[in-house]
Amino acid sequence: MATDTPEPLSKSGISSTNSQRYGLDKEDKTRVVVYKYRHEDGIRVWSLRCLAQELDENIGLRCSRKAIPRGSSHLDILGEDLLPEEERAEFADYPSMKLNLASVGLPIDVYWRRLVFDQFRDLYIVSPSTSPSSSTLASSNVSPQTDIDNNDDSPV
Repeated sequence: MATDTPEPLSKSGISSTNSQRYGLDKEDKTRVVVYKYRHEDGIRVWSLRCLAQELDENIGLRCSRKAIPRGSSHLDILGEDLLPEEERAEFADYPSMKLNLASVGLPIDVYWRRLVFDQFRDLYIVSPSTSPSSSTLASSNVSPQTDIDNNDDSPV
C-alpha cells in the first residue's frame, strides 16, 4: 500500500525530502529566525514546522545555518553562509565565498531574546539552489554577437 509521506532512502543516506535533507522535524514547533536571501520577506520568525513545509514545497531551495553571536543586532551574510555545512569544504577555496552578500538587521524582539534569554542561537538562511542569472538556460539566448546582429537601427 502506497503512502503519501516520502521515506528517506536508506542505502544511499540521501533524504527524499528537503526537510529531511537539512535535518528538520516536520512536527517541531520551536520558533527560529529565518532569512530568505533575495526575497522581499527578509527576516521572519517561523516555527521549524513552517520552515520544513516551505522547503518541501519548493525543492529549488536550500537551507543553511549561521550562529547568531550574543549581543549582535546585525549579521553579515557571506557567500559561504548560503551553503549547507557539508558543501562548504568543497567550495572553501573559491574567493567569492568570503564576499559579503548582505547585511541584515535582527528584529528587536529577536535581539533582546537572544541577549537576555539566550534564545534564537541560529539564523536559518533559505536561498535558491542555483542562481537564475548564472544558469545556462538564462544565458543561452544572450550573447554579444546576437545583440549586435538583432539591432536593425544601426547605421553601419
